[in-house]
Amino acid sequence: MSYLDGSQTAVNLLRAFAGECQARGRYSIYAVYANREGKKVARDLFLEIADNEKEHAQRYYELLIHGLGDVAQNINIDAGYPVALGKTQDNLNYSYDAEWEEHTEIYPGFAQIAANEGFMDVSEAFARIAEAENTHAQRFHAMWEEMSQGLDLSRPTPVQWICTNCGYIHVGTQPPAVCPACLHAKGYFKVRGAIG
Repeated sequence: MSYLDGSQTAVNLLRAFAGECQARGRYSIYAVYANREGKKVARDLFLEIADNEKEHAQRYYELLIHGLGDVAQNINIDAGYPVALGKTQDNLNYSYDAEWEEHTEIYPGFAQIAANEGFMDVSEAFARIAEAENTHAQRFHAMWEEMSQGLDLSRPTPVQWICTNCGYIHVGTQPPAVCPACLHAKGYFKVRGAIG
């Protein structure tokens, strides 16, 4: 059964699959750079969202395979992907921009095309994954804002800081330089209950 064969939806599924794979790769690279800068919480956010992107890629690929049937084939696509690398704060902003575009433009457009072509299951997948991309965008933006305001490792009033390595809780305006429980650096601390 190859009900997607020759459709724009098949092309869009492959574009989405490629885009999610690209995002996973970018976020994995950004995690390496965040780690080098001692930004462990940002590293973990990049890695978590990279894993989410793999799941999105798998969903799109499985929809494509199911819709094309048993015949192996090549589908040519023309698509652009973000290419940017900077400091962690820059990478958070680049990531926000990419996720926001998927949420507001790319996937809603793909969902509409799929609906117009009668592929309601694919349209629904694009719409639901667009919602997840909004969550990603908001999480990247929240961490970018914290870093922009210097709040990633400092607060004006005492808060609970949790070591993301061992769970140790420290109360203060800043995390300790080194976790007294596991000896990991302050980059492993985040405000308890914070996004990220």
